[in-house]
Amino acid sequence: MPIYETLADGVKKWLNATYATLTGTETLTNKSVTAPTINGYTEGTVTANSGSAYTISIATATIFLLTVNASSVALTFPAAAAGKSLLLSLRWSTTGTVSWPTSVKWAGGTAPTLTNATGKADNFGFWSDGTNWYGSITGQNYTI
Repeated sequence: MPIYETLADGVKKWLNATYATLTGTETLTNKSVTAPTINGYTEGTVTANSGSAYTISIATATIFLLTVNASSVALTFPAAAAGKSLLLSLRWSTTGTVSWPTSVKWAGGTAPTLTNATGKADNFGFWSDGTNWYGSITGQNYTI
């Protein structure tokens, strides 16, 4: 059991404490980190072609650069889990439509109108409350 002394200002000073020194790569599975400062991190990114259906998996990444190369694409989202989020860029290589899962909710109850033009991109952000995914447009009609 660590031993500490309480200083005059109420701060506890640990005596004979052992601290972990982390070097290299560490894997923290099912651990909570409270109030960290994280510098220089990179989110996982997936670059893919849609085909007629595409399943988003946040087990592999949180940023998806999806080239729409079919006239109709049905998207599947992961199960809603509170605190999860993802970014999706729809990059048009052809004109087409996108079918959003019923778990995706949009402001006003209607999915946005997509740019739907070859060489353009529409970008979206999504977050989950554990029941639904809430979508918002982060930008549209980008030239790619």
